[in-house]
Amino acid sequence: SGYIDDWKPDPQLTAPRNTFITARDAGKVLRHKTITTSLFVNYNVGSLFSEILTGAGVASFTIDTMQDVIPFAFYRDRNAQNAIDELIQAGYSFAYIDGAGTFNVKKRYYEIEGSIVGSLAEFMALNYTLSDQAVYNYVTIEGEPRRAATSTQTAYNTVFNGSATDAYLTKYTLRGKPVQRLSRFTALSEHTSSQNFYGTLALALSNPLISDQQFGKNYADFMIARNANPFPDLTCVIQNDFRLILSADVSDQLHIVNTFSGINSAHVIQAMNHTIDLTRGLQHTAEYTIERYNDQNVFVLDSAVFGLLDSRRLGF
Repeated sequence: SGYIDDWKPDPQLTAPRNTFITARDAGKVLRHKTITTSLFVNYNVGSLFSEILTGAGVASFTIDTMQDVIPFAFYRDRNAQNAIDELIQAGYSFAYIDGAGTFNVKKRYYEIEGSIVGSLAEFMALNYTLSDQAVYNYVTIEGEPRRAATSTQTAYNTVFNGSATDAYLTKYTLRGKPVQRLSRFTALSEHTSSQNFYGTLALALSNPLISDQQFGKNYADFMIARNANPFPDLTCVIQNDFRLILSADVSDQLHIVNTFSGINSAHVIQAMNHTIDLTRGLQHTAEYTIERYNDQNVFVLDSAVFGLLDSRRLGF
């Protein structure tokens, strides 16, 4: 399901008549919606995703169970797409809209929990690129801490009477305790051997939703572990393999085999593009952007495979 942008009929008299329709998915709702929310303090990140999507009028969405907590968030006349992007960046989440129009939000370790839905050894095309463009070996995370005050502070306010009639303020009550903005911090992680080989390749993230310095340091370490060394950028194209084309979705895994490039491993679908051509019979072509499967050996709560004690390490 989606939303029509353009509808263009082509009423030719000497050729087949066509109608051209341009449409977009539910992302259009986010791009054109402004939201205002209540104040959130120590709020679960999954619940905050739900608040933003509901406020933006997104009808269908699913959100992974997440453990991260956002210490402080407040949106006033904020573009919904920008709010979602900021929240995704705050914890390295992953989001996409599937073919049914459902907005999906995945936690940062979503790749390791997906299942292999197919094995491919024959392609219409297989593009393999290995470069250092996605290498980061010097990562800084800047955050903005906030803290709820333990005692009542002095508050200042102004009351304005815009009418010509006299008015009398008889009672004024201010409840609650303020949330104070503290000094910004920067967390750093670097990989010296990668720097010696590729040079210093920096990544700097600044996000107001990150307010814990230890979380920022763990985030920086996480990015270094993922990106200190290059990994292949892969796209593969298949046609009329309906068993796979009709079942594979973003975040699923494909086992790719190609002796020429030495590939024989699992990869995670990051994006897909479908083309259907009926000029010479049914030709359904699917192009997959895939990334190598990267098991970071982290402990995953409530997982029968990745939640075993004494077998995996705690991750951020």
